[in-house]
Amino acid sequence: MHLPVIIITGHGDASLARQAFKASASDFLEKPFEDEKLIDAITEAFRREEMVLNEMQRSDKLSKVLKDLTPREREVMDLVVTGKHNREIAPALGISVRTVEVHKARLMAKLAVSSIPDLVRISMLHKQD
Repeated sequence: MHLPVIIITGHGDASLARQAFKASASDFLEKPFEDEKLIDAITEAFRREEMVLNEMQRSDKLSKVLKDLTPREREVMDLVVTGKHNREIAPALGISVRTVEVHKARLMAKLAVSSIPDLVRISMLHKQD
């Protein structure tokens, strides 16, 4: 787990603040400050860290699911995300339109997406080389 860092200084300036943020500091507080400001900074830092952790876990899960797609589901997905319709995909893969629909429904269920734009986003974020 990555712990957020909050810089507290009595002699801060813009250059020092810039360095702190470039080094991934969560916040930069100059003394004197009110306790509530520090509590807010800590709360926000942990909220952001939780969001990053959740996104990493989601990304890892999606990567695993993508790897677990059958070769045919992967072929169908690759053609769907390029904008091809079921009637174009079927002859390209030598299968029926209904079979394309079944593969598309299964892969979308596995990836927990309900729309083609969501499928495209996942595909773009998780390109397999």
